[in-house]
Amino acid sequence: MTGKRVILAKGEPWKKTTPSSQIVAVGAKGKIDAGDLDGRFNACLSDVATPSGNPMTEAVIEILRRT
Repeated sequence: MTGKRVILAKGEPWKKTTPSSQIVAVGAKGKIDAGDLDGRFNACLSDVATPSGNPMTEAVIEILRRT
């Protein structure tokens, strides 16, 4: 998440829809190495709890941990 284009907001309940998150990588056709990108994202994951006291921050951390 970078810049002023990011907005995080609590939305409607998922109901019967399976919860999901999506990250979009934009680049020239054939120039994004999916394995390298996946490795970089996985390198950002942590097993250590990070109590922030901010519910939105905690939600983002949980999304990034792929829980």
